[in-house]
Amino acid sequence: MSVQVFGHSDIGKKRTNNEDSYVCHSFKNLPQSRHLIAVADGMGGHRAGEIASALAIVSIKENLIARFKNHTVFNSDFKDALENSIQEANSKIFLQSSHSKDKMGMGSTLVAALLSKNHALISNVGDSRAYLIRHKQIEQITTDHNWKSEQLQLGELNEEDIKGSPYKDLITRSLGLSAETEIDSFPIEAQLEDYLLLCSDGLHSLLSEKDILKIIRKFKDPKTICKRLIEAANKRGGHDNTTVVVVHFNGGDKSRTGKDFLSDTVKIDTPPSQFSR
Repeated sequence: MSVQVFGHSDIGKKRTNNEDSYVCHSFKNLPQSRHLIAVADGMGGHRAGEIASALAIVSIKENLIARFKNHTVFNSDFKDALENSIQEANSKIFLQSSHSKDKMGMGSTLVAALLSKNHALISNVGDSRAYLIRHKQIEQITTDHNWKSEQLQLGELNEEDIKGSPYKDLITRSLGLSAETEIDSFPIEAQLEDYLLLCSDGLHSLLSEKDILKIIRKFKDPKTICKRLIEAANKRGGHDNTTVVVVHFNGGDKSRTGKDFLSDTVKIDTPPSQFSR
């Protein structure tokens, strides 16, 4: 099964800098095609959130490149490979946060997926989300790690109670919050014409699942979908940075890369010196 992928990030209408980072990476020279897609949403003052999200993405990508070099990581090992890479990213963010006043308390949410043929392993920490779109329906794959979601799951408060709470946007799990983090992972088997969408909360806080599904069904192409989703979020106020990565599983015997594996801002622009202690 082949895939088409596109990612895009936008600063929005209210922020002065973009604390989101993302990657669409195709691993080269492997006997079986493999791809990494991920979205990270940073938090912290003095541009620390920007540094944390970029560090998360760069660390995970480089760790997986090293793991795949020996060609011994099979699909059944994706969970260990991805979760261990995320834990290492968490450690790096936590270490920098602990050794710098400017970076103290910095952290990042993360949603990431490893793809191989029709197999996908999705992992998340925080409230950046993954959605699966199949047969004209949309399903949230990940679970939000925030106060609102946890209260709703416990059944102690309803939507109306939470709406006026000062804690409603509080993140309860993130990279860099502690020396180790808890990671949720979800394996899926993709079907022909499925879409996988990863996004920061700049999108899902403004657009409902119905809104997202309507745009995907109308435009179909991953690049156009990304652009239209971000445009829609900005029309609703654009109060946050918005990042979207869309995967279309569209048939064929081999995963197509090159011009079909697209992203307009793959590179992380944070200077290398930001990643040192």
